[in-house]
Parts: sequence; structure tokens; C-alpha cells
Amino acid sequence: MQDGRLVNELMLAGGYSRESTSGDASTYQARFAAAQRQARDSKAGLWQSCVNTSRPKTRVEASEPKQEPHETRHEPKPQPPAPRPKPPAPKPEPPAPKPEPPAPKPEPKPDLDPRFGTCKEANAHGYGPYTRGIDPEYDWYQDRDHDGLVCER
Repeated sequence: MQDGRLVNELMLAGGYSRESTSGDASTYQARFAAAQRQARDSKAGLWQSCVNTSRPKTRVEASEPKQEPHETRHEPKPQPPAPRPKPPAPKPEPPAPKPEPPAPKPEPKPDLDPRFGTCKEANAHGYGPYTRGIDPEYDWYQDRDHDGLVCER
């Protein structure tokens, strides 16, 4: 910057970065370390949320006289999460419904003639003929000539 300040130094002083010089010592390493130390001591920027700020010393810090250690807050260790309860056992499925027995064949109504296996039997017992649309018994037998009458004599 025109006023002689360095962006790196401003970021370190605001607590927005950490000093990290690799290889040979930088020309500005001592300035950067001082800016970081000031930010850490005043708990600026990211340093305000740091619990333990101890770290390996840089070469510059190692060569400086030892200072009083910072007071370090020790947060209690978080408790492990409580074990999750086991899910309830699945409910057993209800037994399959039993198949219903076939419906019994309806008994002929008292006002109907008894049912016979053939028209010949019905005639032998004195029943018939039956007319389509009039006598319900018509549907019990086969009208072979399609004349609307069954069990004709």
C-alpha cells in the first residue's frame, strides 16, 4: 500500500489469518508474527472463538524472549450422544381371511314348481310347459326350438 502497510499484516492484525512463512525467513516475518501476536492477545477476529491458541512457534517467536503464557480456557468435553432407542418391532400381519364357502344354491320359492334335471322329468311329474317372460321356471330348461316355450308336451 502507498502508506507502507502490507495487506498481509493488516489481515494478521485483524485476526483474519495466521502467519505462515515457509522456507527461508521472510523480510517481513517479524512484523507478521508481531501482528498475529497482537490480534491473538486482543482476541480479534478469528482469535475470539479460539479455545486453545497454542501452536508450534515460528522461528522468530522461538528466538524472542519467553513471555508469560496466555490464560487458556478449557471447555468441558462434549458428552457422547445418547444411544438411539431401537425402533419398535414391526407388528405381525393379521392372518389372511379364510375363503368363504360357496353360497348354497337357492331353494325354489314355494310358489315355483320343483326343479327337475330335464323337461321329461318335469312332464312326468305333471309340470310344464313354461313360457318365456312369464314363468321363472323357463330359465331352468333349454328352449331348443326358440319358440318361447320349454317343457312342451
